[in-house]
Amino acid sequence: MRIDPRIDIYDLVTAISNAMDLVNKELVNHHARVAYIASRMIQAEYGSRKEESDIILAAMLHDIGAFSSEERFEFLKLDPDHPHRHAEIGYQLLRDFGLFSDPAWIIRFHHVKWSDGRGARFYGRDVPMASHMLHLADRLDILLVASANPLQERESILETIEAEAPRMFHPRLVGVLRKAARREQFWLDLTSPNLPAFFRGQVKNFEVDLTADIIASFAHLLSQLVDFRSRFTATHSSGVSVVAEYIGRMMGFSERECQKLMIAGFLHDIGKLAISNTILEKPGKLTVEEFEDVKAHAYHTARILRPIRHIDDIIEWCGFHHERLNGRGYPFQEVGANIPLAAKILMVADVFTALTEDRPYRGGLEKRVVIKIMTEMVDKGELDKRVLVVLFEEYDDINYYRRNMQKFASETYHDFLTKVNKFDALAEQEEQALRAD
Repeated sequence: MRIDPRIDIYDLVTAISNAMDLVNKELVNHHARVAYIASRMIQAEYGSRKEESDIILAAMLHDIGAFSSEERFEFLKLDPDHPHRHAEIGYQLLRDFGLFSDPAWIIRFHHVKWSDGRGARFYGRDVPMASHMLHLADRLDILLVASANPLQERESILETIEAEAPRMFHPRLVGVLRKAARREQFWLDLTSPNLPAFFRGQVKNFEVDLTADIIASFAHLLSQLVDFRSRFTATHSSGVSVVAEYIGRMMGFSERECQKLMIAGFLHDIGKLAISNTILEKPGKLTVEEFEDVKAHAYHTARILRPIRHIDDIIEWCGFHHERLNGRGYPFQEVGANIPLAAKILMVADVFTALTEDRPYRGGLEKRVVIKIMTEMVDKGELDKRVLVVLFEEYDDINYYRRNMQKFASETYHDFLTKVNKFDALAEQEEQALRAD
């Protein structure tokens, strides 16, 4: 099944970058600036198109593993104390997504310091030179963020970088940076609020066929960005995805439409990156202010996904998943006549999954309780009765598939954590050894 013939990979990474900007607003456009710096360094080196595309993609995704604002705040230091965990998370998230497999290796080692040449290997692996280049570009941007006036202080910023070679940075790459940064335009571009749009216009197209497998894999990747932030949300999107797809089949949707429902299930909560883990894991009732933060996530989901062309219907369904037929949902207060049936299915799948799965404040609810709650929602004019009829008729089978999908997602999450924790522990030991030398 083909959704649309072509899509630019850069549009996909822009969506992820926009999502990460929600985690810490202090570092808005950080990924775009680092990508710009890295691309100018590659051009100064006369690198190949493949090298340029790989490092741009890596730069746009390099902090994908920093799930909390606290983690991203730590990276505001030039030499952070615990730099490798988020890099490994990023690697583990991206490694199996074919379009990002090469950038994933660059990201895995992007905080390895040069250490007078000892940083050529880390964790028993050769460190790609692109990783050292990304590290340098990343740290340069941190100095820019900390500077009161980067344009006037650009020489002192470069001198700070040079003073850290060869301890932190490869001396040759520092020379490449100096060459790339010789023009005032370099600094003006970096300090421009319009840099993402400007840089997007300068980046060569990295187009691929937009097959269902590619967009589904990408949607699953985005869902893990949200779900893997907390053990309480680690399986939610997977549950919504399988429930929405199943209901769609029972309601006569085509194979193509069912796959799009599955994709929407994976994508619907990406806006929750704007919500702190403290709220997501709160065991008690949310305050009015906290609930207002939660309510905004559907809006953020629609805005994050907007750069991805050719999936406008999926984006609309995701943005509507907390609307209600009586117009009392959020964030758009649409009424039933304006809400597509697919979005109504996604609403029901989200409510059903939320009620039947374990939450921080309660275990999953029994069948009779779920049916009672959702029937009352129909009576209030919130959910579509046609969808509920199908759900109730197929309740046991749907719940069976929901449980199995979430069980698999839970096993994937714990395997993911095991790999990350193992790497993190060994990386910390190696980092301490390098510091001691």
